[in-house]
Amino acid sequence: MHIKLWQKKPRISQDYIEQLSRIVERWQKVNAMMKTPGWRVVDENINITLSHKSDIRNTSNQSEEYRKGYCDGISHLSLLINSYKRAANRAGEKLEKIAQQMKGN
Repeated sequence: MHIKLWQKKPRISQDYIEQLSRIVERWQKVNAMMKTPGWRVVDENINITLSHKSDIRNTSNQSEEYRKGYCDGISHLSLLINSYKRAANRAGEKLEKIAQQMKGN
């Protein structure tokens, strides 16, 4: 005798799908901005600043509070862009899985 066990597919709310879509859309906007010629100049400056962060933080003539804020701000911007990218990748993967589940695969 064969007994089939039917696995219930998880119910995915439309709100969750929209939330994931917003994350992907936000990354698409950031990514589009990063492809502009002006962004390349900003990106080069950020990378130069980050490569000299230790020097700026330790040997600049500015106050310690200014140096720390400047370096932390530049680092935060770089990390924020990377976090948008990671979040969008994860959201895209989840949306792909949801699409596959809806197709019945």
